[in-house]
Amino acid sequence: MCGIVRFWAPEPGLRGQNALPALMKLAGAIAHRDPNSDGSWYDSKTGIALAQRRLSILNLGPASEQPMVSAPHRYVITYNEENNHLELRAVLRAKEQRPN
Repeated sequence: MCGIVRFWAPEPGLRGQNALPALMKLAGAIAHRDPNSDGSWYDSKTGIALAQRRLSILNLGPASEQPMVSAPHRYVITYNEENNHLELRAVLRAKEQRPN
């Protein structure tokens, strides 16, 4: 099971030098849940931080590392891709096969 950590630090106290240690401490608290992969992202302008611990079962290549950052670096996302993925896949395939 994946673990996701996020915080928003609107006050300057958690920004800069204090933000990354705080993020790593939070991510370390869930390290036992997901031993295979971890990643983090922090934006010093907004004070937004994301981290994830991931049990790598699906999508094992480097393109699946998270948090994911879009090519122009405008969007960042982290998510749990493996919850009920088989059920969701079946629903989407059924929708693809229906005529419009």
